[in-house]
Amino acid sequence: MHRTRVTCVFMATSLLFGLQGCKNDHRVEKMSSEDKIALTFDGIPELDDDEKSRQHATRKDILSRIDKTKQSESNMDSALRDARAVLSESRLRQLKLHQNDWLKRGRGADINHLVRQGVPAADAFAVATQMRADFIQQRTSRAMLIDMPGTFGGFYTSGEDRTLELYEMPAQTLNLVMRAHGEPWVYTAHCQADTSEAQCTASGQIPIAVTLKKTDNLTLEIQTSSITGLSPDMLRLASLVEGQFHRLSPKDAPDVFIP
Repeated sequence: MHRTRVTCVFMATSLLFGLQGCKNDHRVEKMSSEDKIALTFDGIPELDDDEKSRQHATRKDILSRIDKTKQSESNMDSALRDARAVLSESRLRQLKLHQNDWLKRGRGADINHLVRQGVPAADAFAVATQMRADFIQQRTSRAMLIDMPGTFGGFYTSGEDRTLELYEMPAQTLNLVMRAHGEPWVYTAHCQADTSEAQCTASGQIPIAVTLKKTDNLTLEIQTSSITGLSPDMLRLASLVEGQFHRLSPKDAPDVFIP
């Protein structure tokens, strides 16, 4: 790389980090990202247009990564606050134990795994933190479904390949979320229930209607309501959506925060 270009990039990086660390200059703290990108300094040689463009691009990239990191950390803090507001003391102890372990060891392992998968090292911290925030949020919902099920509501499994989340809403309505291990899709539906059966209309990208039938207090049978005219790919998905699901109790899932 040309020496001038190296100097330009170094100046953009070092000056920007200097701005981020300047806690006493309230004018800098109040600057928008656009102002920081365009900022110039006295005593620094004037740059030509190409050098200015490279410096601005470098500053923009650094600020974008800083913003993503801050947002992912904020999302994880929010997920933890939500968990503390709704979980039992025993569940909170489980979450705290695993969160401390993730901060000490798991985060580094996740970052290394992402880098091996091709995620740029500079982005891996934010990606790993956002993944952790999503994990905490999902497992908090799972804990609530297991510990406080309803007539239909709860967390169900079909062996080890599929999970079913059923959220009970007002007026005997249900929100259904099904995930399949190793599959890229998530099946979602809205349902209207009576005492032993619910009719569900797909709410996501998989247009398959299903019927839920309670065979006993802990078991649900899912059947597709109509598959006429579906494409071969949709017929395959319909076969994956169908089946028998068992509702987990606290004794079946003593620690939902195990990765």
